[in-house]
Amino acid sequence: MPPQRRRYKELSNSDRGRAVAMLLGMAKDGHLPRGALAQVARNFGVSRVTIGTLWKRAHSACVYGVINSPEFASRKNERGLKPMYSNAEFAEAVRKIPLSKRKTQRQLASVLSVSQSTLQRQIKKGQLKVHTSALKPYLSEENMVARVSMALSFINQEDPCHFSSMMDIIHVDEKWFYLTREAQRFIIASGEEVPERRVQHKGHITKVVFLCAVARPRFDTYSNAWFDGKLGLWPIGKFVTVVCSSRNRPAGTLVWQNTSVTREVYRDLLINKLIPAIHAKWPLGSTSKIRIQQDGAKAHIEENDSEFRQALDEAGLHDTTIFNQAANSPDTNVNDLGFFRAIQSANDGVAANEAELIQDVQKAFDNYSKDRLNRVWLTLQSCFNSIIECNGGNDYKIEHIGKERLERIGRLPTTLRVTSHACCDIDEDDREALFLAEFDHLGKEQNSNLLYSE
Repeated sequence: MPPQRRRYKELSNSDRGRAVAMLLGMAKDGHLPRGALAQVARNFGVSRVTIGTLWKRAHSACVYGVINSPEFASRKNERGLKPMYSNAEFAEAVRKIPLSKRKTQRQLASVLSVSQSTLQRQIKKGQLKVHTSALKPYLSEENMVARVSMALSFINQEDPCHFSSMMDIIHVDEKWFYLTREAQRFIIASGEEVPERRVQHKGHITKVVFLCAVARPRFDTYSNAWFDGKLGLWPIGKFVTVVCSSRNRPAGTLVWQNTSVTREVYRDLLINKLIPAIHAKWPLGSTSKIRIQQDGAKAHIEENDSEFRQALDEAGLHDTTIFNQAANSPDTNVNDLGFFRAIQSANDGVAANEAELIQDVQKAFDNYSKDRLNRVWLTLQSCFNSIIECNGGNDYKIEHIGKERLERIGRLPTTLRVTSHACCDIDEDDREALFLAEFDHLGKEQNSNLLYSE
């Protein structure tokens, strides 16, 4: 078996400078004494040839006394084949390719006639990034005007440069929670078997619909305790007894049956679930003028629903009202902004049936931190700023302000400053009038860009 060649390390530029400095200290009249190259090579753990090459560069360039000369810097990056594209040329070449032809790395590499490893290096350098484009609701002109009007309505009238604290708002919404998701990511150890998950049909994954109501957390000075903002999370359905036996369960077993959300069902939930929760949990030290926000689903009640109004009066909530959020605007509801997703992630793949799913969802709801919920309310104000800046559009990225860091150092604001586009020095009616005038003067081409959503 032939002897293996000894592998030497690659000297850094600083080590090269120190090696040259050591050689210069040994040199007399520009000549090195016998054994100097070998001695320096042993000190740095490299071959005598490497040190000899450094000395030749330094000697030929006459750089005596110069420790960090580019003449003997590492030329590692100059070796090998030259790249086909510079970083700027590569980015420009990618921009010219239609989005439909660069959905995967394999597809993009084929179009550019480069290897996938080349794409990986560009991603590592930051020249390329993988982006997931989510579908967003289509917005008409009326929708965009309503979205801006809604954002402007939450500006503090006493301090027009900041949003209101939203302590009088309750967000109500329905949500389907699933037993598992079609695609689930796991982290497994080396040698561990890959988990197998099977269902009868991907469209028939076990699920339960809930009605959720949340408000903004706060400290109640009247009771000297924290109100966590979580009014309730109620499953919509009932347990029924199985009459006939089957291969899945014997007769007499209790199973969950979801109920379709109609206007009567929704009204009954508000009257028998939400109103008692408000009466029991609402901080006595907070405002009595409560506003309940719902989306504009057909099954939801009207803002002037007589039965709901009567139930509020009987409960003593005379100043409580209900209103609809702007159409096609899930980004204006705290539940859709992050609350529902966090609860779904907390119970993925844990429950085995509907009863366990209901328990797990309720447990995740109860364990959800009031601090996290408070940060979601600040995210809502950030979305309002973006809506105003986009003239009611939804093609924006939520601004990251480092809420967790600000909370740790005790500098998390209660309200965010309103964007300068909202014209803080004029009243709400003039703001809306200015926006409508600006919107009417937008060209057709600009309108089409505002209406477009990936």
